[in-house]
Amino acid sequence: MIDLLAEMGGLLGAPYSRMVDREVRLYELRAGAHRVAYVRQQDGYLLLHAWRKRTRKADERELRRARARLAAARLD
Repeated sequence: MIDLLAEMGGLLGAPYSRMVDREVRLYELRAGAHRVAYVRQQDGYLLLHAWRKRTRKADERELRRARARLAAARLD
């Protein structure tokens, strides 16, 4: 999954990746039931949080964790 992101870069789209938050440009990498929240940076990607999707509902709790980690990374 990560290799595919590295190979395809910004061209990676559905069903493998989708934007989940336009305000902070947060993306979700998808492989089966596994998800990785990430953002694009000038020199690559910052992987923020990984989880296993267990329900069909939106993963708001997991996305909140990713946003918090992004905010912490931007403070450093």
